[in-house]
Amino acid sequence: MLKKIKLPNVIITILIYTGAMLYTKETILLFYGSIFLCTIATAFYLIKRINILKTFFKTKFFLWLTAIWVMYFAYALIFEVYDVFNFTRLIAIYLITIDVALLLQTLKKEEMIDEVIKCFAMSAILMIMHIIFSEFDEILSGANRIGESGSGNVNSVAGCLGILSIGIFVKAFFDKNKKYLLLYAIIVIFMMLTGSKKAIIIILITIVGTFMLKYKWNLLNYFKLLLIVALFFMIIFSNEYLYNIIGYRIEDFLQQLIIEDKGSETVVSHSTEERSEMLKEFPELFIKSPIVGSGWGYFSAYAGFGVYSHCNYVEMLITFGIFGTFIYYIMYIGTFRKYFLCKEFSIRKVMPQITLLAILVCDMISVTFNCTELYYISLFVSVYQISIIKNEIRK
Repeated sequence: MLKKIKLPNVIITILIYTGAMLYTKETILLFYGSIFLCTIATAFYLIKRINILKTFFKTKFFLWLTAIWVMYFAYALIFEVYDVFNFTRLIAIYLITIDVALLLQTLKKEEMIDEVIKCFAMSAILMIMHIIFSEFDEILSGANRIGESGSGNVNSVAGCLGILSIGIFVKAFFDKNKKYLLLYAIIVIFMMLTGSKKAIIIILITIVGTFMLKYKWNLLNYFKLLLIVALFFMIIFSNEYLYNIIGYRIEDFLQQLIIEDKGSETVVSHSTEERSEMLKEFPELFIKSPIVGSGWGYFSAYAGFGVYSHCNYVEMLITFGIFGTFIYYIMYIGTFRKYFLCKEFSIRKVMPQITLLAILVCDMISVTFNCTELYYISLFVSVYQISIIKNEIRK
């Protein structure tokens, strides 16, 4: 059994888990220590595979990633910094992404997506075990949202579990794999227990997106989809435990969107209301420097909320302007377009395509460019996999 465990998979799993769960005050030394040891292990593993290094450093992904990081640090050095610029955290994200990208290229190309899904599954299991051991009392009480023991906040943990879960669901869907389906169900439960609306969005994108790519316009098959979605929400709203954590937040969110009287006492989705107010400040702040932006943390300093914008598009446009935002999203959108045009229907196409869609949608409600390694890792997986598919088509 141990012979089947590949060293790259182990290192990748540890790195994903480290980024998602260990960036806290209590575990900060473990966070940096884990990255350091994994980077050393990666370097030793690549000594006999030096050609991978030479090839990777010439790829569009590496050049794009490095250009993005040069931009981040240039803004910290050249422009005025209005909020904390976390130098070490950004270096950690860069190293984790590079390590994982290099290790993935040591795997057989025909097995890459399956190996990635295995790593994502093991990472998700480690995250769930971490939450159980750290927040067992909170889970039993049902009175609090879980995930505070992870890096960032409960929404960050929900987002990470969500991205990891996409490949697991797609694998279960294609291969009718009961073990992966069971694991996906467990992950979904923990995602809902975070109380994050982002979790609901990712779950819906995953299930609906997979069905649409599979069945296209064959409407009869969508009855299954409607039953799954209806059952999903029925469980949330009929179960008091889940309702107290996530159900009422969905209700409040819908009320906030539908009810015209924003002063109504029934509208209590404060997070949604605050995000709406933040968007109103965007035009005035953006117009001050639309091309190159106003600098790191400008929104936090001048929007009047004392926090970031909770929207990656807004945050990047105000920080880096149209120029920096274009550089950042060109790789995401360009890669998604390639998958959209690709006619192949397989796990290796569907998983990256839905993952990219989930990232682009979730960027509307969260800021991720400076705190989420998993998005960069997922982008590399998508870029690398579409290049494999295109090379096969040329042959």
